[in-house]
Amino acid sequence: MDVDAYVAEVTAGVADANGELGSAIEVEEIQIVPNDFPRLGQVRHCAKTLTLQYKKSTEQEAPSNGGKRTV
Repeated sequence: MDVDAYVAEVTAGVADANGELGSAIEVEEIQIVPNDFPRLGQVRHCAKTLTLQYKKSTEQEAPSNGGKRTV
C-alpha cells in the first residue's frame, strides 16, 4: 500500500469539498485499513463525500451553547 498516495487522495478529496462549500475543513487523523486496496480515486471520493456530509450535519445542528461547537 502506498501510504503517501492514500494521504494525498484524502487531502485532495477534502480540498474538493472545501472548494464546493467555501469552507476550510481540515483532516485531523487518517485511519488506513492495511488489507483494503481501493482503486485510484475511491479514497478521494470517500473523503469528499464524508466532508460534505460533515459540513451538512454541522449546519443542521442548532448550537445551544452560544454558538460554540465541540467536535
